[in-house]
Amino acid sequence: MKRWSLLLIVIILISGCMNRAEEKDLTLRVLYFDSDEFMAKYGGVFHAKYPNINFEVIPLSSYYKEGLSENTLKQLIKSEQPDLVYIDETFFESIISEGVLVDLNPYINNSRDFKIEEINSNLLEYLRSKGQGKIFALSPTFSAKALFYNKTLFDQYGVDYPNDGMSWDNVFKLASTITNSAQNRSDFVGLFYDDTLFGMAVDMAASQGVRYVDTRGKNATINTSSWENILNPILEGAIAGTLKTRENINEIEVNPGSFPFTSGSIAMTVDYSYLIDDLLDADFEWDIVTAPVDPAYSKSASAISPNALFGIYSGSDKVEQSWRFIQYINGSEFAKTYQMSNNYSVLLSREGYNKSIGKNLESFYNIAPLEVLNIPLSLEQSEEIFKTINQELWGAINNDISMKELLSSMQQEIQTIINR
Repeated sequence: MKRWSLLLIVIILISGCMNRAEEKDLTLRVLYFDSDEFMAKYGGVFHAKYPNINFEVIPLSSYYKEGLSENTLKQLIKSEQPDLVYIDETFFESIISEGVLVDLNPYINNSRDFKIEEINSNLLEYLRSKGQGKIFALSPTFSAKALFYNKTLFDQYGVDYPNDGMSWDNVFKLASTITNSAQNRSDFVGLFYDDTLFGMAVDMAASQGVRYVDTRGKNATINTSSWENILNPILEGAIAGTLKTRENINEIEVNPGSFPFTSGSIAMTVDYSYLIDDLLDADFEWDIVTAPVDPAYSKSASAISPNALFGIYSGSDKVEQSWRFIQYINGSEFAKTYQMSNNYSVLLSREGYNKSIGKNLESFYNIAPLEVLNIPLSLEQSEEIFKTINQELWGAINNDISMKELLSSMQQEIQTIINR
């Protein structure tokens, strides 16, 4: 992170882009997760260009640990009176509806240098949908998952490659097909998911708008046919050995610090773009297609999410300077220098500035973000639920428990944790 920040600052200074006009010093108050992180990612490089603008960060980290609620965020904005607000996507639409943020459209339209058309159209459409046609925040980067596949293995066993827009059911079927084709290999994995079984189930559920607790965080909602349909292929895959998770991938030899998919023994995995960094020197052929989708929402996926949404507080008296910051970090200059870091931990919203690596990077951009589900629980509650329910899933696998019994037991366990 520090190397990336220093690289940007050096590039700005050397290129002579630094704003040398004498302007009055001022401080922008920013509501953000952590001060050091903000300065490393955004504040430091912006200050190098506009040295008269400083930042005071109001940290949100402690609130996230306790489980940041919508009401708490609104109260913080009201009491702290920030100029810039980092918006959790979960609360974005509600914050907009209450008039907390400034409409950015006039500033976008009046800027000759800000080329909004270079930002991915799916992301823009998503942001506009939240603001009833208006844009109230922008994000220079986004997080995205895709389905990575080992082309060498698919070619070796004569199985057709995955394709864009596959459903989870079809991914599981393909994993079974290629695993059966490679049955003479004990180290072969059809599908790997770098999470726990329940973590995978929750991700799949999110793509269908399915929750394990209600919107108030008061009642468990896992004993349903929707959850049965989600859990069935996961349990069947785990039992058959076509699916492996981080909990039972030990038979694959992986270099220390590397991702299991880089071993060359895994046919498919669903993971974030940062996996690309580990694969650039892989000794096998690989490529990417879109993350699995729910057929009912084939153009959207919960695996896509703007991760640096900044808006301007409507009560700020430094709107112009705040817009300057948003314009800069979402502009072409920031994108150009960012891509020079050759890091794929997150993806640029301005997709034209990504370095070409001969892979289907368009798969990260071809589907739009899906509605984020707000799970109104504390971090402690969420962690306990994930641990407990994951144990339940492995218990069902090892002890041949029926789905009906499993769902009923999980419902009771989650409700007990919520009620404490």
